[in-house]
Amino acid sequence: MIRLGIAFALVAAAGLTAATRADDKKPDDKKADNAKLIVGKWEATKSDPGTLPVGSTVEFAADGKVKFLAKEGGKEETIDGTYSVDGNVINLTAKVNGQEHKQKLTIKKLTDAELEIVDPDNKGATLKRKK
Repeated sequence: MIRLGIAFALVAAAGLTAATRADDKKPDDKKADNAKLIVGKWEATKSDPGTLPVGSTVEFAADGKVKFLAKEGGKEETIDGTYSVDGNVINLTAKVNGQEHKQKLTIKKLTDAELEIVDPDNKGATLKRKK
Protein backbone atom coordinates (compact mmCIF):
# COMPACT_ATOMS: atom_id res chain seq x y z
CA MET A 1 0.00 0.00 0.00
CA ILE A 2 1.40 3.38 -0.98
CA ARG A 3 1.72 5.83 1.83
CA LEU A 4 -0.73 8.46 0.64
CA GLY A 5 0.12 10.41 3.71
CA ILE A 6 3.32 11.26 1.85
CA ALA A 7 1.38 12.47 -1.17
CA PHE A 8 -0.99 14.43 1.01
CA ALA A 9 1.92 15.72 3.04
CA LEU A 10 3.45 17.37 -0.01
CA VAL A 11 0.34 18.77 -1.45
CA ALA A 12 -1.07 19.40 1.98
CA ALA A 13 2.02 20.25 3.98
CA ALA A 14 3.48 22.64 1.49
CA GLY A 15 2.55 26.26 2.16
CA LEU A 16 1.75 27.93 -1.16
CA THR A 17 3.15 31.29 -2.27
CA ALA A 18 2.01 31.93 -5.81
CA ALA A 19 3.94 33.73 -8.47
CA THR A 20 1.67 36.25 -10.04
CA ARG A 21 1.19 36.83 -13.72
CA ALA A 22 1.03 40.62 -13.52
CA ASP A 23 2.62 42.79 -10.85
CA ASP A 24 0.18 45.66 -11.37
CA LYS A 25 -2.92 43.69 -10.36
CA LYS A 26 -4.78 44.41 -7.15
CA PRO A 27 -4.34 41.83 -4.34
CA ASP A 28 -7.97 40.67 -4.70
CA ASP A 29 -7.37 40.04 -8.42
CA LYS A 30 -4.37 37.84 -7.59
CA LYS A 31 -6.46 35.79 -5.17
CA ALA A 32 -9.11 35.20 -7.82
CA ASP A 33 -6.44 34.31 -10.41
CA ASN A 34 -4.86 31.67 -8.16
CA ALA A 35 -8.21 30.07 -7.36
CA LYS A 36 -9.11 29.84 -11.04
CA LEU A 37 -5.66 28.93 -12.34
CA ILE A 38 -5.15 25.97 -10.00
CA VAL A 39 -8.30 24.17 -11.21
CA GLY A 40 -7.36 21.15 -13.30
CA LYS A 41 -5.27 18.00 -13.25
CA TRP A 42 -1.55 18.21 -12.45
CA GLU A 43 1.19 15.56 -12.67
CA ALA A 44 4.32 15.54 -10.50
CA THR A 45 7.39 15.72 -12.77
CA LYS A 46 10.00 16.49 -10.12
CA SER A 47 9.89 16.09 -6.35
CA ASP A 48 12.02 16.04 -3.24
CA PRO A 49 12.32 12.75 -1.30
CA GLY A 50 9.43 12.10 1.07
CA THR A 51 6.98 14.17 -0.94
CA LEU A 52 4.59 13.46 -3.80
CA PRO A 53 6.15 10.69 -5.95
CA VAL A 54 6.97 11.58 -9.57
CA GLY A 55 4.12 10.42 -11.84
CA SER A 56 1.46 11.01 -9.19
CA THR A 57 -1.42 13.33 -9.99
CA VAL A 58 -3.41 15.95 -8.12
CA GLU A 59 -6.76 17.16 -9.45
CA PHE A 60 -8.27 20.39 -8.14
CA ALA A 61 -11.97 20.68 -9.04
CA ALA A 62 -13.82 24.00 -9.32
CA ASP A 63 -16.22 22.86 -6.55
CA GLY A 64 -13.42 22.72 -3.93
CA LYS A 65 -12.72 18.99 -4.10
CA VAL A 66 -9.23 17.59 -4.55
CA LYS A 67 -8.11 14.09 -5.54
CA PHE A 68 -4.58 12.72 -5.11
CA LEU A 69 -3.47 9.65 -7.06
CA ALA A 70 -0.09 8.52 -5.74
CA LYS A 71 1.96 6.19 -7.91
CA GLU A 72 4.92 4.43 -6.37
CA GLY A 73 6.59 1.08 -7.00
CA GLY A 74 3.96 0.02 -9.53
CA LYS A 75 1.14 0.62 -7.04
CA GLU A 76 -1.51 3.32 -6.94
CA GLU A 77 -3.49 4.80 -4.08
CA THR A 78 -6.12 7.55 -4.03
CA ILE A 79 -6.97 10.20 -1.41
CA ASP A 80 -10.00 12.47 -1.73
CA GLY A 81 -10.35 15.74 0.11
CA THR A 82 -11.31 19.38 -0.10
CA TYR A 83 -9.35 22.55 -0.69
CA SER A 84 -9.69 26.31 -0.74
CA VAL A 85 -7.38 29.00 -2.06
CA ASP A 86 -6.79 32.11 0.00
CA GLY A 87 -4.42 34.36 -1.88
CA ASN A 88 -1.17 32.41 -2.11
CA VAL A 89 -2.25 29.68 0.30
CA ILE A 90 -4.01 26.43 -0.47
CA ASN A 91 -5.80 24.97 2.55
CA LEU A 92 -6.27 21.21 2.24
CA THR A 93 -8.33 18.76 4.27
CA ALA A 94 -8.33 15.00 3.68
CA LYS A 95 -8.78 11.75 5.55
CA VAL A 96 -5.74 9.47 5.51
CA ASN A 97 -6.07 6.09 7.21
CA GLY A 98 -9.24 7.27 8.95
CA GLN A 99 -7.66 10.41 10.38
CA GLU A 100 -8.46 13.92 9.19
CA HIS A 101 -5.45 15.98 8.16
CA LYS A 102 -5.42 19.72 7.52
CA GLN A 103 -2.47 21.31 5.77
CA LYS A 104 -1.40 24.49 4.03
CA LEU A 105 0.73 24.68 0.87
CA THR A 106 2.85 27.51 -0.50
CA ILE A 107 2.98 28.13 -4.25
CA LYS A 108 6.39 29.14 -5.56
CA LYS A 109 5.13 29.34 -9.14
CA LEU A 110 1.72 29.04 -10.74
CA THR A 111 1.17 29.42 -14.48
CA ASP A 112 -1.18 27.87 -17.01
CA ALA A 113 1.27 24.98 -17.44
CA GLU A 114 3.28 24.65 -14.22
CA LEU A 115 2.76 24.54 -10.47
CA GLU A 116 5.68 24.58 -8.02
CA ILE A 117 4.91 24.01 -4.35
CA VAL A 118 6.93 23.75 -1.15
CA ASP A 119 6.17 22.73 2.41
CA PRO A 120 7.25 24.48 5.62
CA ASP A 121 10.50 22.45 5.53
CA ASN A 122 11.16 23.82 2.02
CA LYS A 123 10.66 20.40 0.41
CA GLY A 124 8.65 20.61 -2.75
CA ALA A 125 7.56 19.41 -6.12
CA THR A 126 7.02 20.63 -9.64
CA LEU A 127 3.77 19.64 -11.34
CA LYS A 128 2.80 20.07 -14.99
CA ARG A 129 -0.78 20.56 -16.09
CA LYS A 130 -2.19 17.45 -17.79
CA LYS A 131 -4.31 17.91 -20.89
